[in-house]
Amino acid sequence: MKSFGLKALNSLILVSSLTVGSAYADNFVNAYFYDLDDAFISNVDVALKEAAKHNNIILNINDAKKDADKQKEAIFSHDNSDPKIVNLVNVQDAKAVVDAAKKHNARVVFVNRQPDESVIKSYDKAWYVGSDAAASGKMQADLIARVLKEHPTFDKNKDGVINTILIKGQKEHQDTILRSSNVIDELAARKVNIKKIDEFYADFDKKKAVQLFSAALDRHPIHEIELVICNNDAMALGVIQALNDNGFNVGKNNISLIDYQVGNKFVNYIPVFGIDAIPEAIDAIAEDKMEGTILNDYTRLAEASLAIATQSDTSRQALTSKLQLKVSQDGFVDVPYKMLSRIHDENK
Repeated sequence: MKSFGLKALNSLILVSSLTVGSAYADNFVNAYFYDLDDAFISNVDVALKEAAKHNNIILNINDAKKDADKQKEAIFSHDNSDPKIVNLVNVQDAKAVVDAAKKHNARVVFVNRQPDESVIKSYDKAWYVGSDAAASGKMQADLIARVLKEHPTFDKNKDGVINTILIKGQKEHQDTILRSSNVIDELAARKVNIKKIDEFYADFDKKKAVQLFSAALDRHPIHEIELVICNNDAMALGVIQALNDNGFNVGKNNISLIDYQVGNKFVNYIPVFGIDAIPEAIDAIAEDKMEGTILNDYTRLAEASLAIATQSDTSRQALTSKLQLKVSQDGFVDVPYKMLSRIHDENK
């Protein structure tokens, strides 16, 4: 199975490779993030700053800290003629943001949290840059199915059924809904027989995942859990922390890369899968604490968002050529996912 190499990914993950170019419409951009304490968003922020520095663009960064009212106040108090990169707290606020931009014929680029399609389509200077949440669920299922096929001893009791805990993000979030439904549906389509013995929402938050998974361990004997699927890496890392507290998934001294069964004794390891490929998750995979993840390429997301906000020519043809990404006529830019797993590293 091909996947992103751990060493290659670690060396490239914060490097901005896209040059916006000398011909740009603006060199000042306001950026609004829903929460810079979020692991994925903090990496988007770092990548955006690197890209801006590389292209001599001034950024004004705003952190809403999950407060929708605070974010709206910041957006509407600034000069709405400046281009904006917006990672919304509440996607329902997208229409108001677009309406304000329209009055000044200004650009607005939504990232990561997708507004309703009608909002993007309503204004020719509005874009959405992100990854297809449904595709990430399908790819996560594909990765899980391949790993389970190659390592049948992950089915500890050899009953043909994988006892699984599913940990979801925020309850109303589109990524939560699509990632959760698609990973389960696609595993079924691939004839992977999983049994959800528990599921709960941990709001994409590591600390909450530690707390809730620890509680789940009170409900389920740890040796009966055979798989944990998480909607993002932050929650996966929370699961691993809780497992570490119980002597599981402690790393290279605890597990064989070939198999995790020694004779009749199972080494204390439960495969945990996430989505995002944040650096901490990549480290956990390299240390044999985590099984796999799906790269949600925040560097390309940041670079594409900045290019759209500042580039002089924002025609579909020009952006497609510049970004080397799929750009729709309606203003949607797709940043594709890639697989990354513990055992399958093409650079080894």
